[in-house]
Amino acid sequence: MPKLFAVGRLMGAGRGYLPQTRALIAAMTTPPTAARAALIDQLMVALVNSGIFAKLDLFYMLCAADSQAARLNWIFPGTNTATAQNSPTFTADHGYTGDGIAAYLDSGLAGNAAAFYKQASATIFVVSLTDGQSNLGDAGANAQSNTGNLGCRDTSNRVIGRIGNTANVTGPNTNGIGVFAVSKLGTVQTVYANGSEAGSADGAATETPILTGTLSLLRSGGLSSRQEAAGGFGANLSAAQHAALNAAVRQYINGCTPGLLP
Repeated sequence: MPKLFAVGRLMGAGRGYLPQTRALIAAMTTPPTAARAALIDQLMVALVNSGIFAKLDLFYMLCAADSQAARLNWIFPGTNTATAQNSPTFTADHGYTGDGIAAYLDSGLAGNAAAFYKQASATIFVVSLTDGQSNLGDAGANAQSNTGNLGCRDTSNRVIGRIGNTANVTGPNTNGIGVFAVSKLGTVQTVYANGSEAGSADGAATETPILTGTLSLLRSGGLSSRQEAAGGFGANLSAAQHAALNAAVRQYINGCTPGLLP
């Protein structure tokens, strides 16, 4: 009863919030403060107005007040809530950190069962709070990296990724902290760093089907040891949408913890 009362009070104060925001808040075990609810709605408005929300199967804002809220799928709250496998570490208002050995977040959604994540139109993105070089995937398809793979900064100082392909697309990157993505339209794959295109290539010769590996954060074939503040999967995002995503998630994360994402 106290929980319902708290939610009711919040909804009364936030009548102008988007329906998507109200659905997300209703799925939270502990209702957010009014200040956080306003940040959530601000980000939700940006995602909806830019057309990003309509293209995503999964969106996780791991930078949250508690681990339950962090694992909610903003696109369909209550569906594909991420499960913490082998105890990744949660830090409030930062996100989840992997151990590089076994810990990761699993959406439970198979790549080939997603509504929008398709062979010829797909996106993976992740927000990393950890610098450093690693050749292990930071987001993608659990144990099936051809289905999807994204690395923020490898040992050759590149953002690197692929979707439905055996060949990676890469772009220069010397800082592992930021907003990183790989998108695919047709057979052309493009990687982004902090909202800007970093590299692009046509992988027509090395296409491979999207398989059943579940879409995961902190894992893609290998296991990541980065701290991740957000991540998601869906259809191809345009260059303008990548720029909008970068700006919107930065505003939210820095609203929770000022200066966390430079």
